[in-house]
Amino acid sequence: MRCLAMLPIHLSLTVVVLLQSLERAAATSVPYLNPGFEFSYIIPNQTVPLPVTSQCERIYLSWSRTNNETGPAPVAPYFMQVYSSTSSVPYVIGAGFGPSKAWDVPFSPNTQFQICMFDSNGASGGCQTTYSVVPDANSTSPSCQMPPAPAALSVSATVPNGAMFQNSQINQCETLSVTPQSGSPPYTLTVAPVAHPPFNITSKTMDTISWQVALPVGFKFFLSLSSADGQMWANGPMSVGGLGGNDCFAPGTM
Repeated sequence: MRCLAMLPIHLSLTVVVLLQSLERAAATSVPYLNPGFEFSYIIPNQTVPLPVTSQCERIYLSWSRTNNETGPAPVAPYFMQVYSSTSSVPYVIGAGFGPSKAWDVPFSPNTQFQICMFDSNGASGGCQTTYSVVPDANSTSPSCQMPPAPAALSVSATVPNGAMFQNSQINQCETLSVTPQSGSPPYTLTVAPVAHPPFNITSKTMDTISWQVALPVGFKFFLSLSSADGQMWANGPMSVGGLGGNDCFAPGTM
């Protein structure tokens, strides 16, 4: 501050305000994970990609590292993290050594789900769009096995107008809060926007984790919270409304 004292008073105040603004931006900006690989999935006989699958339909995931990915080089084995609109935990499913995997969508009709991928070191493969499950036109009682669910983490979650629900809406640049009530720190809050890389916020305590929703109006995203002892919680798909501000957006962040 000795340097500021040498400036005229009006310039000193301007610099102070600018520094305070930069500090606020740094406090709310969360960079998303730089992907180490990318993945996609194919539904047989679907000539035009549509975000719809039937219950127990088999889809095929494939992944690779291209020149577009500048994150850590992926290390097998790979994993899928699958979010569902009907579950309060995410499903972590082994995908093996790749570069492909067949997977039977186990969810019942009217469920929405989103797949993200990562490698054995946690390098991100990004997230795909949210898909909707419809009844199987060829069977009245399709049969496929649900993946094992992790131990459920107890969480208190809120949005500005009260408790957070599975399909809550929150306006851009408003703040949501997640408080772990079980498990052991450190905790990792993962924000998984549709068709984007996720990003993580880590906490070494059981204190509330707050995130200012730096996503534009119309975006959908899932949340998950994991503890060091393997308990997990998830919520979504949540949607972003347009009644908030836009001062939380910064280059290189979501």
